[in-house]
Amino acid sequence: MNKFLKYLILSSCFLLSSCTFLNNNKNEKKEKKFENVYNLTEAWSTDVESIFQVWKPLQIDNFLYIMEDGFEDYGYNDNYDQFHYVKKIDLKNGNVVGTSKNFDNNIKTDLFIYDDFLYFFAEENNIIFLDKDSLNIIKIIKIGLEQYSYNYHCKILQYKDNLIWGNNSNADKKNMIMVNVPELFAMENGEEYIPKILYTQANGNAVDSYAIEGEILYFLTTDWLLHGGEDTCTLYAYNIETKETLWKKEFPTITGTMHCSIQIIDDNLYVIEKNMYCFNKLTGKEIWKKEQTEEDKYKEVICAAESILPDLAICDNKVYFTGYFSEIAFTTSKYPKENIKNLFCYDLKNGKYVWGDLIYGTGNLDSIPLIRDDKLFISTFSCFRIYDKDSGKLLGDYPNYCNEEADIVFYYDNKYIFFDCHDMKGRYVAVTISEK
Repeated sequence: MNKFLKYLILSSCFLLSSCTFLNNNKNEKKEKKFENVYNLTEAWSTDVESIFQVWKPLQIDNFLYIMEDGFEDYGYNDNYDQFHYVKKIDLKNGNVVGTSKNFDNNIKTDLFIYDDFLYFFAEENNIIFLDKDSLNIIKIIKIGLEQYSYNYHCKILQYKDNLIWGNNSNADKKNMIMVNVPELFAMENGEEYIPKILYTQANGNAVDSYAIEGEILYFLTTDWLLHGGEDTCTLYAYNIETKETLWKKEFPTITGTMHCSIQIIDDNLYVIEKNMYCFNKLTGKEIWKKEQTEEDKYKEVICAAESILPDLAICDNKVYFTGYFSEIAFTTSKYPKENIKNLFCYDLKNGKYVWGDLIYGTGNLDSIPLIRDDKLFISTFSCFRIYDKDSGKLLGDYPNYCNEEADIVFYYDNKYIFFDCHDMKGRYVAVTISEK
């Protein structure tokens, strides 16, 4: 055998073995599964009647107040009984230590606290006040306007002894209104209260994105009818005491005021949704903006924040929130798959994308992340997950926990508490986390 032929055979064998090694290595990488960094151990669980939690629970000290709002028979017939009540859960052990009576009206907002009283809005423009210890109904007051903050997208602000909120999109007029709580309590049960109107607009969209700092109220309206059918958003800075509009800023419409969040950090005011804006809160001057065009969606991660909640997580000048893309969108979208996420982290210094992830499942991801100890915790429609908050590295994925609606993670005494639903049965569960 000549030297050339021998060299050729040896070279071929080397290449073949190298290819086999690389191929085996590739297969090993393919087969390598994600391993959780943390163990989850259940500390307690408490069954509840609802199979989903639409309204955000309220944590006060070592108690969690939840709102049960649903049907005892989930079949499609007319013979079902509705239930609407508040439950009080002891976060130390998960025991239910209080249950209110069943309310006649559907619950329409989250639960809030004023002094020692809980309150929420119900159908027919009622505000229902409960004693936070006994959960007994103290008073029901009717608001004398055809408007109320009507779902978890809306929030009620507290300013001194006043409650401030914007109307829903079905109301005849678009108002920001304020009610005085001591005046409410001075009234007899069942009386009608006429609130003070801070801002009114006969046309346009809902006024339900707002924030307050000191005596300055910031709120956003969509003024499409007032501009000849053109969609224009107006951001207002309004002094509640002097009744003066300090500044207002018009800019191209966002998805809709119900789907965005206004946040104030230091001297900056942020409007956050699929487009993001940063303004000087004192002057209204624009500092930066991030507007995503249709063309941009083919080049970068799509900020699919049209389902954004007013409550999101902010830490170290970064904002964390969820969006509407799901696994279905991943398989059917015309955009590059790597651009589709439903958990996002953006830098608030410049509006730049930091990291994101696509959490599997079939529904919108309307969850509120919890940031603690440099980690992000999130309970979703398909799993409970833990991430490194700075890099977005996945640290834990627990698909045996899930929920059907918007969800939030609570922390108490080294436990993480969230809603879980399986086989048409809902429960609250507390877990402890330990490194493997």
